[in-house]
Amino acid sequence: MSLSQNAHDASVMSPIDAISEFINPGCQRLLDIGCGAGHLSDDLVSGRRTVVALDPFVVPGAPALRIQGDAEPLPVIDDTFDSALFHWSLHHVPQHQMSLALSEAMRVLTQTGILYVVEPEPIGSWHEVCQSFHDET
Repeated sequence: MSLSQNAHDASVMSPIDAISEFINPGCQRLLDIGCGAGHLSDDLVSGRRTVVALDPFVVPGAPALRIQGDAEPLPVIDDTFDSALFHWSLHHVPQHQMSLALSEAMRVLTQTGILYVVEPEPIGSWHEVCQSFHDET
């Protein structure tokens, strides 16, 4: 059963719990690409982990560091992050630039860095209603 089918089921993990479960415990520097308002970025900050929240439209806040920019190219130097995350953001990158966005994410990761991509599942009645006025596919 998909997450969208279980949206009201208390046993379904929140985004922060699900992502936290998969992020390498040794991750000290995480880049959240396309972070929006940065709420998830702020939640991912821990005592040992620094999070940089990147979005074309920066919303000031803390504790994550906010920087303005696009996924293609990323305004970050090579080999900087232990992890990079596209959380419901990669589908906003134009299709002809997705390869560049993914290459850029890999460029800023350390040799042992991990790229995480979490995208909405485009099925179900909620998607059909939203697609009529806000097609993100």
